Amino acid sequence: MKSCLLKKIMKFTNIIPLFTRLFVFVFIRFFLQGWFLEDKRGFVWNILQFGWYRFLVNAKIYKVYKKSSRNSEALITYFKAEYGYAVTKFD
Repeated sequence: MKSCLLKKIMKFTNIIPLFTRLFVFVFIRFFLQGWFLEDKRGFVWNILQFGWYRFLVNAKIYKVYKKSSRNSEALITYFKAEYGYAVTKFD
């Protein structure tokens, strides 16, 4: 039941702007998954562990959007040119 609720919440985070996703995810992990029961050490560890990864992912997404537009064709050509990876469209 709990994981089903979290999956639904994570599904709706795609409409949240990039760098605010970090705070939403940390809030979900901290309060809904019970991390508030840990001490300061656990809080700091969880923020650094989870927050750093989310920030890195958001920075990479921002870089791709900055170099190309949000248009799917432009993203496909960007990944093909930059990384040599043929990305196909998913309908």
